[in-house]
Amino acid sequence: YVLLIDNDMEVMPGALELLLYQLEQQPAAVAAMGNVIFPDGSIHVCGGGRLGELLAKNRRFDESIGESGPCEWVAGGFTLVRSAVFAEHQFDPNMRHYFEDFEWCHRINQAQAGAFHRVVEALAIHFHENKAPNQVQPKEESRKQAMKYVETLAYFYRKHGFVYDALFYHVPELGDAANPFRVASAKILLELVNARGSE
Repeated sequence: YVLLIDNDMEVMPGALELLLYQLEQQPAAVAAMGNVIFPDGSIHVCGGGRLGELLAKNRRFDESIGESGPCEWVAGGFTLVRSAVFAEHQFDPNMRHYFEDFEWCHRINQAQAGAFHRVVEALAIHFHENKAPNQVQPKEESRKQAMKYVETLAYFYRKHGFVYDALFYHVPELGDAANPFRVASAKILLELVNARGSE
């Protein structure tokens, strides 16, 4: 097994054992993710849903969020992975700034190479630094900071053909991801970045 863990996390007692138990009980599962919580008790992510949705986001860690079991994808923050999976499906080095976990899961799902699970009882505290554009910074500085994420999302779009919702988080000027006109604008932005570069 390989444990993927962010360097700003504190793992609660017994959490790693719960991830291991889940994988040993579920032979078809290639990875199991814990329940990642912010210091204020709100949930950052506990497994992923369709098209990059963070399951249980902003819910409280002490409220019911459903049972442990299958999910669509797992984040790399606190996840136990079967090492054999990495031999066959490696992280894409072009996803170097962020989102490499989502892209990796997307490829495994496409290849039907195994299932992902979440373990709601396996707790880790994430002392997370917000990566959203800073509204206090000058616009140009804020945009420059966001572009490394946009560049990675543009590569993802070129490779897989769809807009990952995280783009709307990093470029709030695009508006609502549920609006098809906004998605069309997002595609134009990504095409421009792919054609001309992030500069």
